[in-house]
Amino acid sequence: MPLSYEMSLAEFADLLRERTGLEVRLSPGVDSEAKIALDLSSLTKSVKGSQVIEIVLDQLDLGWLAEDGALVIDTTEHAEEWFATLSGRFARHHPNGQLAVSGYYRNGKEVGEWSWWYEDGTQQLRLSYDDDGENHGVATSWDKQGHLRWEREYVHGVPTGSWKEYWPGGTKAELTFLDGRPDGLHRWWHEGGALLIELRFDRGELQGPIEFHDVDGRNLEDAIDAGEEADEAERARLFAMRGLLRSVRNCYESAPDSTGAEELADKVRDLLDAVADLKE
Repeated sequence: MPLSYEMSLAEFADLLRERTGLEVRLSPGVDSEAKIALDLSSLTKSVKGSQVIEIVLDQLDLGWLAEDGALVIDTTEHAEEWFATLSGRFARHHPNGQLAVSGYYRNGKEVGEWSWWYEDGTQQLRLSYDDDGENHGVATSWDKQGHLRWEREYVHGVPTGSWKEYWPGGTKAELTFLDGRPDGLHRWWHEGGALLIELRFDRGELQGPIEFHDVDGRNLEDAIDAGEEADEAERARLFAMRGLLRSVRNCYESAPDSTGAEELADKVRDLLDAVADLKE
């Protein structure tokens, strides 16, 4: 049963000072007597130090670590108001003290280059924003091992040029955009390098059929339609892949603008993960 308790932000700060040994302060403008209701079942007396910090930052979402190492307490509502007027450099740290994110705000909007890091210091993400807070330039992401995950290009918030995604050992997907719409050849590959999907677009309009292939390079639809070595397992796999590909097609056809492009990238990741499972 949850251990619910109501306390003021000032009392909560005192509790955290006791459990962490850190300097704990309230964000400027926060009412120290404002009451918050918390489920403290995860903050029992046996939980101390970095575990407390992780719970406060990740589970309760009630603050952040400042550059000087202090734990700053805030409420979600107040934080939204505070960020809306924020200008200047912004930084947040992981519980172990490692820099987690660094960038600049201007009147509440992200501007210039922003970077994120994993807890061990490996870079996770790098984005650039224009003066209106829109993505602008090349955005790059890495996994925890330092392998390149994806690269995307924007012009004032609009997807453009070549978008690429990567397996640890090769290319996962390559898409092209013109004025925010898919344009030209779009391809995805199996992790081993065999072509998975190939589509062609003309300014957002899908041209021709979607072709997809197994890890041996065979066109599965052609093979099954012709009755070539189509055992029950292969038919089941093809049926599942057709459903997943229908989702990709619907994404393209329903919203081939910048929003659709973002949604597509997520759907393709899910698709490739599902196909990898189907190979087993």
